[in-house]
Amino acid sequence: MKMGKIARQKTIPAVCAEIVFKAAEPVYGPEDIVYIWDQQFSCVSENHFPAGFFKEFYRQILFKLPDLKSDRRLGIIQLFRCICEASGFRNSPECNEIIREGREFQQEQGFTQWTEDYPNIDVIRSDVREGKGYAVKADGKIAGYLCVDFGGEPAYENIRGEWRTEEPYAVVHRLAFSKEFRGIGLSKTTFDLIDELCLSKGVKGIRGDTDPCNERMQHVLEKNGFQKCGYVIFQDSDKAAYDKIIR
Repeated sequence: MKMGKIARQKTIPAVCAEIVFKAAEPVYGPEDIVYIWDQQFSCVSENHFPAGFFKEFYRQILFKLPDLKSDRRLGIIQLFRCICEASGFRNSPECNEIIREGREFQQEQGFTQWTEDYPNIDVIRSDVREGKGYAVKADGKIAGYLCVDFGGEPAYENIRGEWRTEEPYAVVHRLAFSKEFRGIGLSKTTFDLIDELCLSKGVKGIRGDTDPCNERMQHVLEKNGFQKCGYVIFQDSDKAAYDKIIR
Protein backbone atom coordinates (compact mmCIF):
# COMPACT_ATOMS: atom_id res chain seq x y z
CA MET A 1 0.00 0.00 0.00
CA LYS A 2 1.49 3.33 -0.99
CA MET A 3 1.62 6.51 1.05
CA GLY A 4 -0.58 8.45 -1.32
CA LYS A 5 -3.41 5.97 -0.98
CA ILE A 6 -3.31 6.12 2.81
CA ALA A 7 -3.21 9.92 2.85
CA ARG A 8 -6.52 9.99 0.96
CA GLN A 9 -8.33 7.79 3.49
CA LYS A 10 -10.98 9.70 5.42
CA THR A 11 -9.87 8.44 8.82
CA ILE A 12 -6.38 9.93 8.58
CA PRO A 13 -5.69 13.63 8.08
CA ALA A 14 -3.18 14.22 5.31
CA VAL A 15 -0.91 16.17 7.62
CA CYS A 16 -0.78 13.25 10.04
CA ALA A 17 0.00 10.81 7.25
CA GLU A 18 2.83 13.03 6.07
CA ILE A 19 4.38 13.15 9.54
CA VAL A 20 3.88 9.46 10.08
CA PHE A 21 5.48 8.25 6.90
CA LYS A 22 8.35 10.66 6.96
CA ALA A 23 9.36 9.38 10.39
CA ALA A 24 8.27 5.78 10.07
CA GLU A 25 9.86 4.48 6.89
CA PRO A 26 11.10 1.76 6.77
CA VAL A 27 10.42 0.50 10.31
CA TYR A 28 6.74 -0.26 9.82
CA GLY A 29 4.04 0.10 7.25
CA PRO A 30 0.79 1.98 6.58
CA GLU A 31 -1.36 -0.81 7.97
CA ASP A 32 -0.03 -0.13 11.46
CA ILE A 33 -0.98 3.53 11.23
CA VAL A 34 -4.47 2.66 10.00
CA TYR A 35 -4.84 0.22 12.90
CA ILE A 36 -3.72 2.74 15.52
CA TRP A 37 -5.85 5.52 14.11
CA ASP A 38 -8.99 3.39 13.78
CA GLN A 39 -8.60 1.94 17.26
CA GLN A 40 -7.73 5.11 19.15
CA PHE A 41 -8.71 8.24 17.23
CA SER A 42 -11.38 7.39 14.67
CA CYS A 43 -13.63 10.11 16.14
CA VAL A 44 -11.23 12.93 15.25
CA SER A 45 -12.18 14.92 12.18
CA GLU A 46 -9.75 15.59 9.36
CA ASN A 47 -9.37 19.27 10.10
CA HIS A 48 -9.12 19.27 13.87
CA PHE A 49 -6.54 18.01 16.33
CA PRO A 50 -7.86 18.31 19.89
CA ALA A 51 -5.76 19.76 22.70
CA GLY A 52 -3.24 17.25 23.96
CA PHE A 53 -3.71 15.04 20.89
CA PHE A 54 -0.08 14.09 20.36
CA LYS A 55 0.59 13.55 24.05
CA GLU A 56 -2.31 11.11 24.25
CA PHE A 57 -1.28 9.47 20.97
CA TYR A 58 2.20 8.93 22.40
CA ARG A 59 0.80 7.55 25.64
CA GLN A 60 -1.54 5.15 23.86
CA ILE A 61 1.28 3.82 21.69
CA LEU A 62 3.66 3.35 24.61
CA PHE A 63 1.32 1.64 27.03
CA LYS A 64 -1.85 0.42 25.34
CA LEU A 65 -0.78 -1.43 22.21
CA PRO A 66 1.05 -4.48 23.63
CA ASP A 67 -0.33 -6.69 20.86
CA LEU A 68 1.92 -5.07 18.27
CA LYS A 69 5.13 -6.94 17.57
CA SER A 70 8.14 -5.52 19.39
CA ASP A 71 9.79 -4.18 16.24
CA ARG A 72 6.54 -2.48 15.27
CA ARG A 73 6.13 -0.87 18.70
CA LEU A 74 9.71 0.40 18.59
CA GLY A 75 9.14 2.00 15.23
CA ILE A 76 5.94 3.67 16.34
CA ILE A 77 7.52 5.02 19.51
CA GLN A 78 10.25 6.55 17.39
CA LEU A 79 7.56 8.36 15.42
CA PHE A 80 7.28 11.08 18.04
CA ARG A 81 10.79 10.77 19.32
CA CYS A 82 12.05 14.03 20.77
CA ILE A 83 14.97 15.90 19.30
CA CYS A 84 17.55 17.75 21.34
CA GLU A 85 18.54 20.98 19.68
CA ALA A 86 20.41 24.10 20.67
CA SER A 87 17.95 26.41 22.37
CA GLY A 88 17.82 29.87 20.78
CA PHE A 89 17.47 33.09 22.75
CA ARG A 90 13.87 33.46 21.60
CA ASN A 91 13.07 30.22 23.44
CA SER A 92 14.66 31.32 26.71
CA PRO A 93 11.38 32.48 28.31
CA GLU A 94 9.73 29.14 27.49
CA CYS A 95 12.69 27.25 28.93
CA ASN A 96 12.64 29.45 32.01
CA GLU A 97 8.95 28.65 32.50
CA ILE A 98 9.81 24.95 32.45
CA ILE A 99 12.48 25.56 35.07
CA ARG A 100 9.91 27.44 37.17
CA GLU A 101 7.51 24.51 36.89
CA GLY A 102 10.33 22.20 37.93
CA ARG A 103 11.03 24.36 40.97
CA GLU A 104 7.36 24.22 41.97
CA PHE A 105 7.32 20.46 41.39
CA GLN A 106 10.23 20.08 43.81
CA GLN A 107 8.39 22.11 46.43
CA GLU A 108 5.32 19.92 46.00
CA GLN A 109 7.54 16.95 46.84
CA GLY A 110 8.69 18.63 50.04
CA PHE A 111 12.16 19.96 49.23
CA THR A 112 13.84 22.92 47.58
CA GLN A 113 16.81 22.28 45.30
CA TRP A 114 16.26 25.15 42.87
CA THR A 115 15.64 28.70 44.05
CA GLU A 116 14.60 31.98 42.42
CA ASP A 117 18.31 32.80 42.03
CA TYR A 118 19.40 29.48 40.52
CA PRO A 119 18.64 28.44 37.89
CA ASN A 120 17.06 31.54 36.39
CA ILE A 121 16.65 33.05 32.94
CA ASP A 122 20.13 34.60 33.05
CA VAL A 123 21.61 31.15 33.63
CA ILE A 124 19.63 29.81 30.69
CA ARG A 125 20.77 32.66 28.44
CA SER A 126 24.35 32.00 29.51
CA ASP A 127 23.89 28.32 28.63
CA VAL A 128 22.59 29.29 25.19
CA ARG A 129 25.34 31.84 24.59
CA GLU A 130 27.97 29.22 25.44
CA GLY A 131 26.34 26.59 23.23
CA LYS A 132 25.34 24.21 26.00
CA GLY A 133 21.64 25.00 26.47
CA TYR A 134 19.33 22.43 24.91
CA ALA A 135 15.58 22.32 24.44
CA VAL A 136 13.84 18.97 24.33
CA LYS A 137 11.16 19.12 21.66
CA ALA A 138 8.18 16.83 21.25
CA ASP A 139 5.49 17.33 18.62
CA GLY A 140 7.05 20.67 17.75
CA LYS A 141 6.66 21.98 21.31
CA ILE A 142 9.38 22.64 23.85
CA ALA A 143 8.85 19.83 26.35
CA GLY A 144 11.97 20.22 28.45
CA TYR A 145 15.20 22.05 29.06
CA LEU A 146 18.70 20.96 30.05
CA CYS A 147 22.33 21.97 29.95
CA VAL A 148 24.83 19.56 28.39
CA ASP A 149 28.31 20.88 29.12
CA PHE A 150 31.39 19.33 27.54
CA GLY A 151 33.72 21.75 29.32
CA GLY A 152 33.83 19.85 32.59
CA GLU A 153 32.67 20.91 36.04
CA PRO A 154 35.25 22.30 38.52
CA ALA A 155 33.06 21.25 41.47
CA TYR A 156 33.51 17.64 40.43
CA GLU A 157 37.27 17.71 41.00
CA ASN A 158 36.69 17.14 44.70
CA ILE A 159 34.40 14.19 45.29
CA ARG A 160 33.83 12.26 48.48
CA GLY A 161 33.87 8.99 46.66
CA GLU A 162 35.23 8.04 43.25
CA TRP A 163 34.12 8.72 39.70
CA ARG A 164 33.99 5.78 37.32
CA THR A 165 34.21 8.00 34.25
CA GLU A 166 37.35 9.65 32.92
CA GLU A 167 37.92 12.85 31.00
CA PRO A 168 36.56 13.97 28.63
CA TYR A 169 33.03 13.73 29.99
CA ALA A 170 29.75 15.57 29.61
CA VAL A 171 27.87 17.18 32.47
CA VAL A 172 24.07 17.29 32.58
CA HIS A 173 22.63 20.16 34.61
CA ARG A 174 19.24 21.82 34.96
CA LEU A 175 17.12 19.03 33.50
CA ALA A 176 13.39 19.72 33.71
CA PHE A 177 10.28 18.79 31.76
CA SER A 178 7.11 20.76 31.21
CA LYS A 179 4.27 19.48 33.37
CA GLU A 180 2.35 18.90 30.14
CA PHE A 181 4.85 16.21 29.14
CA ARG A 182 5.59 14.51 32.45
CA GLY A 183 4.92 10.83 32.89
CA ILE A 184 5.13 9.70 29.26
CA GLY A 185 8.69 8.37 29.14
CA LEU A 186 10.52 11.44 27.85
CA SER A 187 13.37 11.14 30.35
CA LYS A 188 14.56 7.89 28.75
CA THR A 189 14.25 9.34 25.27
CA THR A 190 16.15 12.43 26.35
CA PHE A 191 18.99 10.46 27.92
CA ASP A 192 19.19 8.29 24.80
CA LEU A 193 19.63 11.47 22.77
CA ILE A 194 22.24 12.78 25.21
CA ASP A 195 24.13 9.52 24.74
CA GLU A 196 24.04 10.00 20.97
CA LEU A 197 25.20 13.60 21.32
CA CYS A 198 28.11 12.51 23.49
CA LEU A 199 29.17 9.69 21.18
CA SER A 200 29.07 12.07 18.21
CA LYS A 201 31.75 14.07 20.03
CA GLY A 202 33.79 11.03 21.05
CA VAL A 203 32.72 11.33 24.69
CA LYS A 204 31.80 8.15 26.56
CA GLY A 205 31.11 9.43 30.05
CA ILE A 206 28.37 11.58 31.60
CA ARG A 207 28.31 13.08 35.08
CA GLY A 208 25.60 14.82 37.03
CA ASP A 209 24.44 15.67 40.51
CA THR A 210 21.22 16.19 42.39
CA ASP A 211 20.01 17.05 45.85
CA PRO A 212 20.10 14.09 48.28
CA CYS A 213 16.40 14.78 48.95
CA ASN A 214 15.51 14.63 45.27
CA GLU A 215 14.61 10.96 45.22
CA ARG A 216 12.65 11.30 41.98
CA MET A 217 15.67 12.56 40.03
CA GLN A 218 17.90 9.93 41.62
CA HIS A 219 15.42 7.31 40.41
CA VAL A 220 15.44 8.82 36.90
CA LEU A 221 19.25 8.78 36.81
CA GLU A 222 19.53 5.21 38.05
CA LYS A 223 16.83 4.06 35.65
CA ASN A 224 18.85 5.52 32.79
CA GLY A 225 22.14 3.81 33.57
CA PHE A 226 23.75 6.17 36.11
CA GLN A 227 25.41 4.98 39.31
CA LYS A 228 25.95 6.91 42.50
CA CYS A 229 29.63 7.67 43.03
CA GLY A 230 29.64 9.80 46.18
CA TYR A 231 29.02 13.44 47.06
CA VAL A 232 30.22 16.80 45.75
CA ILE A 233 29.71 20.41 46.79
CA PHE A 234 27.77 22.30 44.11
CA GLN A 235 26.05 25.66 44.58
CA ASP A 236 27.28 25.67 48.19
CA SER A 237 25.53 22.47 49.23
CA ASP A 238 26.03 18.72 49.26
CA LYS A 239 24.87 16.91 46.13
CA ALA A 240 24.65 13.23 45.31
CA ALA A 241 27.11 12.63 42.46
CA TYR A 242 26.25 10.26 39.62
CA ASP A 243 27.98 9.13 36.48
CA LYS A 244 27.32 6.90 33.50
CA ILE A 245 29.60 5.04 31.12
CA ILE A 246 28.07 5.00 27.66
CA ARG A 247 28.34 1.48 26.30
